[in-house]
Amino acid sequence: MESDRNEEHTEAAAENPGGKSGKKRKLLIGILAAVTGIIVLTAVIWYNLPQQRFDRQMSIGKQFLDETEYEDAVLAFTTALEILPDEASATEQLETTYVAWGDSCLSDGDYESAVETLGKGKSQLPDSTAFEDPLAKTYVAWGKSCAESGDYQTAATVLQEGMDATGENSAVRGALIDTYLAWTKSLVESGDLDGAKKVIAEAADVVPSDEVTKEQTEVEDRIREQEVLDAANETVQEITDTASVDDIETATDNILKLLSDHMDDLMQICDNHDGTYVDPENGFGVYNIDGLYYLYLGEFDGDKRQGHAMWLKFYRDVDGVTGFYRYDGEWENDLPNGSMVATYSTVPNKMVGTVVDGLWDGKVADTMPDRDTGVLSTWIETYDHGKLQILETDRTGDDHPYACAVNADDSGEYLWFMEEEVNSTYGVSGFLPADKTDG
Repeated sequence: MESDRNEEHTEAAAENPGGKSGKKRKLLIGILAAVTGIIVLTAVIWYNLPQQRFDRQMSIGKQFLDETEYEDAVLAFTTALEILPDEASATEQLETTYVAWGDSCLSDGDYESAVETLGKGKSQLPDSTAFEDPLAKTYVAWGKSCAESGDYQTAATVLQEGMDATGENSAVRGALIDTYLAWTKSLVESGDLDGAKKVIAEAADVVPSDEVTKEQTEVEDRIREQEVLDAANETVQEITDTASVDDIETATDNILKLLSDHMDDLMQICDNHDGTYVDPENGFGVYNIDGLYYLYLGEFDGDKRQGHAMWLKFYRDVDGVTGFYRYDGEWENDLPNGSMVATYSTVPNKMVGTVVDGLWDGKVADTMPDRDTGVLSTWIETYDHGKLQILETDRTGDDHPYACAVNADDSGEYLWFMEEEVNSTYGVSGFLPADKTDG
């Protein structure tokens, strides 16, 4: 009986080999699968959480930035900002990337790309203030590069664009003012005064400032001066032409007329240049010496007077009458040196002789009218560095006790001088010492 029960149990076990332990294993496997699914699902959910996605994009962006892959870095930081729009660090990294990218373009001299890059950053982040200074630096460098190559027009256009892009940044404004001033001066130096006037007028409209106003005034003064110079050049040429007329009276009349018409112009030129204006190319100079005005017409060596020339001391007396003293002769070392002829517009006097450093020296033929009859006579005077040499003194007590000239036609006839005349110095006007007397 016992064996039969064991057999039945064996058969039953064979028919159900797991029994209770098999059920337990199946249950355990099911639990493990569920837990695994939960873990995987949790991991997937965690991986796709906004903060995790944000952090991954930020990490990727920083790696690209370190490798100067600016476009990829911008894409990564932009994605991060889209995930968490209020996260300031993404905005800051975008600003840093655009600025670094712009600086890279600037270092390569690619100003247009630098401006374009920074402009994209400003457009993407309109509330950011991080781009104004880099944009200003870029526009200033771009404008300076153009100006240094002489392309002032492009420089001004670039900097005006920079003013608009940066809200009239002070550095850009200053660079634009400097560009206009340099452009204007360049045109003045090249002789294009009309162009200079137009450019500085544009500057006054675009970037009004004290510097621009001052330059505008100087340009206008320069234009007026050029008009005066043009008139003076014409006058100088006419004087040179008429001065060679054999008829001294006709030449004198012509010079007087021209001086009368243009004396103020010549004086203005001189005063505008601190008392000395020299134009060697056109062979003339205007000088203010001790408040008196002189015109030099002749040859130069550099800016120094050298060679044959005419020297005019011109004036207008209290009655408004124009007059001049004229000296025709040789110059050396910027001084009258050599043969010289002196004539005057108001009297028929004429002196012919030699000057040394502007002073009569040696024998001089002095033609002058008789004090009583007005008849012209020529007298020979002797000078020693501008000082009259006394020939005789046998008229003691007379107002004119000193004989200092002998008649060229009668060696026995003397011309008598006063003491103050003997003590004076004679020579070319403008080159005399304190006790000066025009020769």
